[in-house]
Amino acid sequence: MILAALLSLSGCASFAVPKPAGRVAAIGQVVTLGEGVQVRPVALLEDSRCPALVRCIWAGRVRIEALIRFQSGSEMRREMTLGDAITLPEGNLALSGAVPAPVAGKVIAHGAYQFTFALTPE
Repeated sequence: MILAALLSLSGCASFAVPKPAGRVAAIGQVVTLGEGVQVRPVALLEDSRCPALVRCIWAGRVRIEALIRFQSGSEMRREMTLGDAITLPEGNLALSGAVPAPVAGKVIAHGAYQFTFALTPE
């Protein structure tokens, strides 16, 4: 009986998902990282992540277009994918988080997205 009670409770366990380290910006907002590297997400290109409680063949991905401005005043547009880093002279710039997470049957408004960026010096 005790074993049955413990097994029934194990289905209710929840785990905290750690927040990615870095600075957060919505589309159109600017964050400054490290020594004067500014990043502004300008467009959501793709959010094909698998919604919670849905069985998917592929986990999906998040891709954005970002404007990156340097302390020198130069800038560049780059496509960034969640979890991948791009190499800059100042270090590795990564899109390390994207919220909210998808939910089956619900559309996420573009203005609701928050993106986390991290710059790791080499």
